[in-house]
Amino acid sequence: MIKTLVSKTRLLVRSHIEKALAAHHPLIGTPAVAYTALDPDGAVLVDGELWVAKSTDGEFVPASSQLLITGSTAHTLLVTTLRT
Repeated sequence: MIKTLVSKTRLLVRSHIEKALAAHHPLIGTPAVAYTALDPDGAVLVDGELWVAKSTDGEFVPASSQLLITGSTAHTLLVTTLRT
């Protein structure tokens, strides 16, 4: 029982740390370009690097669209389309 409690506590702490790190990602506020279409997931180009990204509104985003990074999860950037 104690092993289970310790294991669950570690998972909870790790989850909170990952969420805190994701909320303060250094790329938040940076412009990006859709390298592939996002439906709602795809790839974006940021400062010459490819990143996995997801459209925050869940809408289809065509390749080459201008985007803004608004957040992140553990391994995915969250983006919105820049309206021109």
